[in-house]
Amino acid sequence: MNKRTLWALTLAAALMVFLAIPSVASADSGQTWTLSGVITDDDATASGSFNYNAVTGLYSDINVVTLAGFALPGATYTVVDDGDFSPDDLVIMANNSYAAGTPVLVMEFESNLTSAGGVVGLFALEGYCNAGCTEFEGDEGRLLEGAVISPEPSSLLLLGTGLLGLAPLRRKLIAR
Repeated sequence: MNKRTLWALTLAAALMVFLAIPSVASADSGQTWTLSGVITDDDATASGSFNYNAVTGLYSDINVVTLAGFALPGATYTVVDDGDFSPDDLVIMANNSYAAGTPVLVMEFESNLTSAGGVVGLFALEGYCNAGCTEFEGDEGRLLEGAVISPEPSSLLLLGTGLLGLAPLRRKLIAR
């Protein structure tokens, strides 16, 4: 491999990392948050992700799955409840129906989610709607605890600068 080819590959790798770093403008489109280590009180797990836009306070792209445990069969959640909730709460449903028996998951975050990312603790309750979905129905339900995490842009910046820092080493390797 000649010097120009190696230089071009190094530069291309560094540019790809820097272009992957979200800009200030992209923060307005929201930050993807991923469930991590979320365990229910009946030994089931929850996984998935959602976007949160800290500027508008809106949630989108919901894709959260709970697996079957001892108490509940589990469900796939894709719909944000359009009710009134604060930035540290997220109410998601399995479908657009407000009919009795619709699976619902209410997540409460230990601190507000931001566009900057990070790790935030999570406490949630999964159950079923009553008619009109104004509250949980019966005694069914299970608790979930864990965290939601989001990659921090600073880690991508660190990787990119590390790649650029390898450029002088590249010259030494070619000289051999």
